[in-house]
Amino acid sequence: MAIPEFTYTKDVPQGTQKQSVTQAPIQSNFQAIKELVEIDHEAFNLANNVGKHKRVSLQVQAPAPTFDIPAKDVGLYNFLNPTTTKNELYVHRQTNNSPAEVPFTASKMSNTAMTSCINGWSYLPSGLLIKWGEVVAPADVVAIAPAVVSGGPAFNKVFIAYVTPHSSSALYNFSCGVYQGPSTPTGAFKAYCKNWSRCTIIDYLVIGV
Repeated sequence: MAIPEFTYTKDVPQGTQKQSVTQAPIQSNFQAIKELVEIDHEAFNLANNVGKHKRVSLQVQAPAPTFDIPAKDVGLYNFLNPTTTKNELYVHRQTNNSPAEVPFTASKMSNTAMTSCINGWSYLPSGLLIKWGEVVAPADVVAIAPAVVSGGPAFNKVFIAYVTPHSSSALYNFSCGVYQGPSTPTGAFKAYCKNWSRCTIIDYLVIGV
């Protein structure tokens, strides 16, 4: 949507100005106010919807904005994410450690087709970073490297990893589990696979921040 350019005259009317002089700029000011208010909002005279939002449009910020009281304020903004290289929606939120800037729309899907995201990563609005993927199980112990397989930003702290066996054949006598790790900042860990010759793939999920 094209944003109109407003013509707004300040300091009108002046005490010494005649009505014939101020009528036009006052009318122009009211029109400018109406157009400004109706950006992202319903119209003034729309019954039962006056003042309600139609949408929220956030302009790209560069650099990232600061907040008046960082330790108390919560806010949203649009900022270019260095990992996805796309404009993402950020939330400035409070945590027990410090205020956090969470790019909660950022994921591998920001610049990769969904069908190619069998291995991937995503932020959650809480600030959690998740990475998932699948690796071939060619031995009793398998090293899993989410930084390589899933991609995405590094973890500040890794909490936990989950694995599950996955086979496309009729063979099902196998199991797997977490053997070692995961470690920060890569999320790397090792998985064990019992009867690995029957387990063609290990699916994993790593959760952290």
